[in-house]
Amino acid sequence: MTNLLKLLADLIAIPSVSHNETEIANFVFFYLTQNGITPSRIGNNIIAQTSDKPHLLLNSHLDTVPPNDAWTRPPWEPAQEGDHIFGLGSNDAKGCVAAMITAFIANKSNPGLALLLSPEEETGGQGTEFAWPILRDEQNWNPGAIIVGEPTELQIGTVQRGLLLLDLVAKGQASHAANANPTGETNPIFTIARDLVKLQNITLTPHPELGQPTIQPTVLTGAEARNQIPGEARASLDIRTVPIETHAEIIALLEETLTSEIEVRSQRLTPFACNPKAKVIQTIMSLLPKSKTFASRTMSDQVHFTGFNAVKFGPGVSARSHTADEFILASELIAGAQAYDQIIKEFLS
Repeated sequence: MTNLLKLLADLIAIPSVSHNETEIANFVFFYLTQNGITPSRIGNNIIAQTSDKPHLLLNSHLDTVPPNDAWTRPPWEPAQEGDHIFGLGSNDAKGCVAAMITAFIANKSNPGLALLLSPEEETGGQGTEFAWPILRDEQNWNPGAIIVGEPTELQIGTVQRGLLLLDLVAKGQASHAANANPTGETNPIFTIARDLVKLQNITLTPHPELGQPTIQPTVLTGAEARNQIPGEARASLDIRTVPIETHAEIIALLEETLTSEIEVRSQRLTPFACNPKAKVIQTIMSLLPKSKTFASRTMSDQVHFTGFNAVKFGPGVSARSHTADEFILASELIAGAQAYDQIIKEFLS
């Protein structure tokens, strides 16, 4: 597995903060070519396949978040200290990328395998959500299973929360505070305040694994001057959804309940649930008896594979993601590459 550790070090050494992935995409493209693969690309999405109609797709992301101020070591200088491999993205998710590439190359003669390594997972944009519809609809990809490489400690993420971002917008009459209607009828802040109280009485259906969906106000805006009544007031809502009510149903419920107008900022990240009886789940559990299914509270590109049996699975620990002095253990990385290799061989046998 020497090549695996070297590959991860090379990936870490290439800065690839979201929207700046061209260099790492070029590296991966060339690396696959050097190892007897004929890859293709859609923008900075790198694609490889062992036959025209893939049956198993490996997917992960090439980008990272920016390093935070708490880093005590150079984020793009990979360093191995004992079992620890430090570097930005080592855990999320370049460890998964290195393990998937290694497993793909080892099985390049096995028909039915595909690889999709994408940019912009951390921010959204031209990554999996852009490339996958092209592969699915224009190239007619219909894999029986998809493994999304994220740090899960080799546990099987089958259910994932969604994210719905809304703005409540209340209209009023801008004026000097001294001249405002004394009853507050023209002050949109009162409208927003009443609606925020109503939100506390709205109950969405809980999910047996993910629990209760949450509706949280985050940003409030109104007038900028202390003595001014605003003509408009806004409240941003962060809604973490589960695979029960759809985003459209939640929006409709809020429109029926609240006075403020509702503007949709984003509803693209819908909740996801894999069929619990899917072959990919049974395959992983048969090969790795310690691997159990779990419901994930973190977001990933799994959300873009609605209608397919996709699981989140990979080496590393989710809690290390986006932290200072990020690391993955070499032992975790090796176990991840071996697990991917076993799953490929068994699933495609």
